[in-house]
Parts: sequence; structure tokens; C-alpha cells
Amino acid sequence: LVRNGLLANGRTPLIWAAMENNLEIVKLLIAHGADPLQPDETGNRADDLATSRDVIMYIRDQQGIQRRKYEEMEKK
Repeated sequence: LVRNGLLANGRTPLIWAAMENNLEIVKLLIAHGADPLQPDETGNRADDLATSRDVIMYIRDQQGIQRRKYEEMEKK
């Protein structure tokens, strides 16, 4: 059941793609605005639940970019 972009256990499509280690879909979702910092209901983020090194590294790189965006927004 989808509610506000969240699936079961508060997991976003990005988290599910990361759990499936689907780098192509992870990239697509992030490119279209998925937040790599958003946790599920238990506090796990996409990089916590992925097992592929490539997926984990890509998500962590994107998390750094997102953090910088948030910091810039806070300065304004």
C-alpha cells in the first residue's frame, strides 16, 4: 500500500530499490527527487539496507550532496 510515497514499514521506493541492489533504479529515483537521507520507520536509510558496494557508495555520495543542499537552504 502506497501512502505519501511510502510503502510497507515506511520504506520508500528508493529504499526498496537499494534493498534489491538495483543501481539503475536507485539512480533514476534520486535523479527524480528521491531523498537518499529519508529513513524508514525503524530509522534505516537506503544505504543501511543495500548490500552492493556500488549501490552503497552511490547512495552515500548522493547523501553528501543532499546534506550540502540542506545546509545551503538553512543559511538562507
